[in-house]
Amino acid sequence: MDQSDRSKFAITMGMLASTFRIDCDEAMLEGYWIALEFITIDDFVFAAREAMQKHEWMPSAATLRTISLKPATERRLEREWEELRLRHEQERLDATPPGLLDDYLRRTRA
Repeated sequence: MDQSDRSKFAITMGMLASTFRIDCDEAMLEGYWIALEFITIDDFVFAAREAMQKHEWMPSAATLRTISLKPATERRLEREWEELRLRHEQERLDATPPGLLDDYLRRTRA
């Protein structure tokens, strides 16, 4: 990351800290910045998102760095799988006979 990434880094750190109900002060921001400055901002955002979705506690900078090292190919495959799953789900809904989906939604929301 470089200085132009500071704003996005700070916003992402704020969301991360907020998610885990941690106060994020300047010292914390600077410490994480120093520890993570050699990864890209996109890798940092990816790691933060993963942590917010899968961790119970605020991850250390070292943990975020480890998450960010997840091979890009693995990330791409996960993204493609999710897109395929969503497309399949939409096609399944599109193929549902008229009224069946409405009836199902009415019953499950009641």
